[in-house]
Amino acid sequence: MKKPFLILVSLLLVFQASVFAQSAAETDSLKSDKLNKESQNLDAQIKSFSVKIADVIKKYKLKEAGKLGAMPYQTSLIKGDDYILLEKHAYIRDYFTGEIVGVRKRNLKLYISGDSVTKFESEILEKNYAESKSISIKIIDPSPSTDDTSDIVFSHTDSGIVYLKDKKMSDVKNTTAFPVANNLKREFYIPHLTFFYDTIITIAESYVKNSKDADADMAEYLIDSMQY
Repeated sequence: MKKPFLILVSLLLVFQASVFAQSAAETDSLKSDKLNKESQNLDAQIKSFSVKIADVIKKYKLKEAGKLGAMPYQTSLIKGDDYILLEKHAYIRDYFTGEIVGVRKRNLKLYISGDSVTKFESEILEKNYAESKSISIKIIDPSPSTDDTSDIVFSHTDSGIVYLKDKKMSDVKNTTAFPVANNLKREFYIPHLTFFYDTIITIAESYVKNSKDADADMAEYLIDSMQY
């Protein structure tokens, strides 16, 4: 009597293991689908902000604009032949003396061809002269107007040591256990683009206002001249 009972128990255990494995596989599949959908949603947000930034440059003709006036605090805008560079910086100070011993910068360089922004190049930089430390992470998006972020590349150096060189977003770990790529998009790249979109729209609107004020001042002066 014991043998049939042991066979039955064995069959039940095998059945339970099979059900558990199937359930785990279904759970992993659901998690993976959720991860992929989240990734697609984040990609859409990245594209949205990239397009908005490009539209501001085109709408306000910032590439051809003259003097842009006052910049937001610790922010600069530099124009080259084929680019506009936006940069935010903050100083590193000695804890005891308050003296400046370094600087932290993050920037967004927008390459322009005609009316189009063809490439985004970002750099997160920290230089600490007191500690002889220099950290640089560069991010290049060669197709900012598309939904595909897999071609974004990262390069990371720390005090002359190269940790990453042109690592593609598609190669960054993005498993259900370690969704590094999604976290990178959500916690860094989208806020990074959001910040520079807010910055460039502020600069553009200030430029337009100053231009209108200058036109109004000239018109008022000319009208007043008719009094003499």
